[in-house]
Order: sequence, then C-alpha cells, then structure tokens
Amino acid sequence: MPLQNKNKSSSKNDIVSSEEIELLLSRVEAPISDWLKTKEYRFRTLTVKKAAKHIGISEEDLRLYLKYVVKGSLNTFLEPMRVEEAKILMFVKGGPLGLDEFIKAGFSNVSDYYNAFKRVEGVYPSTWALEQSAKKASFENQRSEDIKEKVKRVSDAIGPWERSLGYRKVNLTTHQIAKALGVSDDDLYYYCCLELHDSIENWVDQQRIYDAKILLISEPDKSISKISFMLGYVTTTAFQKSFEKYVGVTPELWREKILGISATKKNEEQKTNPRLVFSFDIEPITKWKRNKGYCQPNLTPAFVAKQTGFSEVRLKQYVWQVERCSFQDWLTKLRMEEAKSLLVRYPQKEVQEIMKNVGYTSQATFLAHFKQLTGTTPAKWRIENDIVS
Repeated sequence: MPLQNKNKSSSKNDIVSSEEIELLLSRVEAPISDWLKTKEYRFRTLTVKKAAKHIGISEEDLRLYLKYVVKGSLNTFLEPMRVEEAKILMFVKGGPLGLDEFIKAGFSNVSDYYNAFKRVEGVYPSTWALEQSAKKASFENQRSEDIKEKVKRVSDAIGPWERSLGYRKVNLTTHQIAKALGVSDDDLYYYCCLELHDSIENWVDQQRIYDAKILLISEPDKSISKISFMLGYVTTTAFQKSFEKYVGVTPELWREKILGISATKKNEEQKTNPRLVFSFDIEPITKWKRNKGYCQPNLTPAFVAKQTGFSEVRLKQYVWQVERCSFQDWLTKLRMEEAKSLLVRYPQKEVQEIMKNVGYTSQATFLAHFKQLTGTTPAKWRIENDIVS
C-alpha cells in the first residue's frame, strides 16, 4: 500500500506522497520480484549496494524501497525469506540444522540465524524443528500432485542436460539452470529439496569433481588450470578448493597418487598402451561391440552403460582413456566401420537400408557422418572401391 503523507515537515529529499511511492514501486517491484525468484538473497555478503546491483536497480531506489515499503533495513527485508529457506531445509532433514546447513539459507553465523528465526517465527529453530518433526512423514505421504509433477519435470529434463555437460558452463546460477532445463525456479527448488536433499549448486560441484577425476587421469599432461577452465570454474583456486572439499586432497596430489609416476612418463606409456590407466575389466564392452550393440538406434551413455554393466561415469572414463574421443565420436566410428563392411558384403543393398542396419534414423545424419570419416558418399565409396551389385 502506498504511504500517506503524514509528515508535512519532512525534508525535500524524503519521499512521502502516495504518488511518489507508486512511481517508486513501478520502477522496482518487477526487478525485485524477478530477483527473489533467483534466491540470491541467500548470499551472505549482501549489502544494499551489492543487492541493488544484482537486482538491477539504483542503490537510491533500493534504500527508498526499504525505508518506505519495507520500513526497515536490508536484513529486515531478507530475514523472512532466509528463515523460510532454513525451515524447508529442516523439514527435509527432519531436525535442526548444522553450521554448513544454515549457511546455505544465507545466515553468516549461528547467532544471526537463531535471532532472526525467533523474530520471524516466535520460537528458536530447535523448538520449531521438534514441533515439525512429526509432520515430515505426513508431508512425504501427502505431497500434492502439483509438487509431484514439478519434481517429475526436473527429473525428465536433468538427464539430457547432464549428458550434454551443461553443468560445466561458467557462473551458473539456480535460475540459469532452471531456464536451461526448461522448468521454473520452483520446480527446481522442490527437486533439490525432495530428491537431491541438497542445493543445486552442490550437485553441480559434485558433477564437476567426478569429471575432474577422469580428466586428471586421462589427460596427465594437461595443466590443472586448463582442467579447471574446462569444468567451468572461474579460477583455478576455486577448482582446487572444491576438489579438496570433496576428495580431501588437492588435484595435484590426487593425480600423483593415482598415476603413481610422473605425468610425462605416464603419458608416454599411454601412447603405447592407453589401457594402462583403465584398471577395470573391459570384456563387457568388448562383448557388446562383438554383438554389434552400437547398431541400435538412439543410444545414450546411460543406456550403453546399463547394457555393459558399467556405471555411466565409468563408461565415459573408458571412452576418454581408451578410445581417446567422446562417446558420440566413438559410436560414430563403430557404426561407420560396420556401414563400410555392409556396403562391401551386400552390394545390392540400398544405402537407406544399410543406414537403418547401423542404427541411424536420419539419412542426412548418416550421410554427413559417412562423408566426415571417408571424405565421400556411400555410393561413391562403393564405386571407388570397385564394389558392384
């Protein structure tokens, strides 16, 4: 509600009329609403200046908004939302939050957290958690269809996004990830709370560290700074801190321990026998290739991993370390070798039939891949190799 001008003696710089308040709201309400959806209010180091910059309004407008609409400080404005974050985290956990957990909600220390919670809820968080613990089971059993649908939307979208390495983009925010997945911020928030039981930021960090381990082994001559850049970290220091957080040692020490010898020497050995750094039995993959499993249509790393009994991460590790290429390039090479074999063995077969036999559903894609690897079309390749029907 616009404020009424009750103080006729206010200074010229004060906004007191309802018209001026309405003008202020017309400038700031939409950007503030959009900013709140990003949940950046959980940043612990926010000041009025930083918040205004993130929101996309002037510092003066934000101060006026806090003074005449919120009628309090920036903390007064942020506290209720941070408390809501803490409540959801406790709801999912089923008990009080620890140090690292209440920090996720945006509180800098335990005193700020407890006092803010008491101001907003009237009780301390530990008391609130006890009162709510009995409700968690009921909540799990009585989730609305709407919430289930939100979680399903993210579950369906996150797999393809993960396989495309979307989590490696620089400066990812929750809002950007939701947009990339084609879901709302709320959808992603429920998914994090009810499926991941963690923040999306931590999940992204963990995916990057899984990839980091593979890269550190498969690319022993690649520097730590280059690997950190490939994974989407802004600085090498940020990558090293994340790696140490999840693995317990720095990436340099981890690589040295795993490889056991110097990176240079290991790289020379890999040129001779790349399987040296892949210590798992590759017979399931060899058998899958013998059975021409790659000729199935619409193959994904997850599907092939399931067929070979490997985890998706382990399969990618095999492809990177042993085949020395991406999953898609590996699949294409296998299919093209089979296509050439069929072109020779069955000269009477149409190219479109051979295309289907090696797992392609698009003739344009098949022809493009064939030309990429051979430099010509299947029909011309037959002529050049004196294959006649």
